[in-house]
Amino acid sequence: MSKREDEYYRRNYYGGHPPACTCVECTERRLEKLDKGHSLDKLWLIALVITCLVAITILAWLLLTSTIKLAAGIFAAAISLLICMWALFFT
Repeated sequence: MSKREDEYYRRNYYGGHPPACTCVECTERRLEKLDKGHSLDKLWLIALVITCLVAITILAWLLLTSTIKLAAGIFAAAISLLICMWALFFT
């Protein structure tokens, strides 16, 4: 008796499992792929925190050397700190 066409495709193209397989092995693989997406979001938030901290450091240096006015520096530092705290809240 000849094999069915879907068995041929399942064995040769899907590794023995259909595309919507719900076995434990396939489910764990799908969940691992989902977890990697969230770690990328965390990476962007950490990059934002580092960028804000660098900006605050530069602003502090500019304020100490009197390169910019005090009110403008404090305002820019406050905005950077708010963004940094917001990003830290989500990490």
